[in-house]
Amino acid sequence: TLLFATGQTDAAQIFPSDIPWLESAKDIYGFRILFRGPDADRSLICLNQNNGKTGIAPFKRKWFRNKAFRQALLYGFNRKKIIQSVYWDQAKQIDSFFAPNNKKWYFDRVKKYRYNSEKARALLEKAGFSKKGDQLFDKKGNPVIFTLIFAANSVGSREKEALIFKQDMKKLGIKVKVRQVDITKRNQSITGSLDYEAAMIGFSGEGEDPSSAENVLSSAGKLHIWNLNAKNKPTAWEERIDTLIEKQKVEFDERKRRQIFFEIQKIMAEELPLLFLNAPLRYTGIKKRWQNVQIPPQSSILWNIECLWAKE
Repeated sequence: TLLFATGQTDAAQIFPSDIPWLESAKDIYGFRILFRGPDADRSLICLNQNNGKTGIAPFKRKWFRNKAFRQALLYGFNRKKIIQSVYWDQAKQIDSFFAPNNKKWYFDRVKKYRYNSEKARALLEKAGFSKKGDQLFDKKGNPVIFTLIFAANSVGSREKEALIFKQDMKKLGIKVKVRQVDITKRNQSITGSLDYEAAMIGFSGEGEDPSSAENVLSSAGKLHIWNLNAKNKPTAWEERIDTLIEKQKVEFDERKRRQIFFEIQKIMAEELPLLFLNAPLRYTGIKKRWQNVQIPPQSSILWNIECLWAKE
């Protein structure tokens, strides 16, 4: 970004945190900043629901498999505060499995979880959890404590998100231990050893056609990370998604395929196997001398390079 801002390159991806100081340089070095909408790379929390030999105690697995518990966590997490304090108001809360920039397939009319700590507490109480002093306990008297692992990302937002999550969960009586690990260790824990309790990760999306997300959505998928163990029997809603995935494979009517994926997004938002958080807004900077620039929501800025020309 620094090379671009000082006129040494013609185009660059711009991080939201760089917008304020770049605005002051754009007239000096002759470039413009173009808005591209929410990034396909968004943050999420995965709770380990796997059976067998894993790094999670059975009673904690039981919490994570409780839909009301998962919903309470998201209601109790002030994602708007993250947008304000971590992303300088340059991010969007994510409600659906598919990225908002994938306009053809994205479905917005899903269950939404706006910050509501009272609703979070009510869900926990209904699910049999009770608070004694500052600590939440389950029906068996186990204190609700779990560890959230994360790997640092290039802009440092993941650590800040994890710490805010910890603070918000404390208000519900949930103690979250935050632990940074290297990205190799994190990935191996999630997809290999299953030796973790909860993980905050970046999710880069499904590509331009959502069928590429089958590896995550299908109960047999290698990236079906919340329920990856082959010994696990799919839940009823996972079986419904499996049926829909197979149905869309033989459907040639695009309108009907869209309806299938809309239903999948509604199920994912209701069941919350993954707690989607936020997606930073994306910007691209390019020198003003370049003409016929058309910025797509997902592809590279150079997608139509044969049509670009420059003023000398």
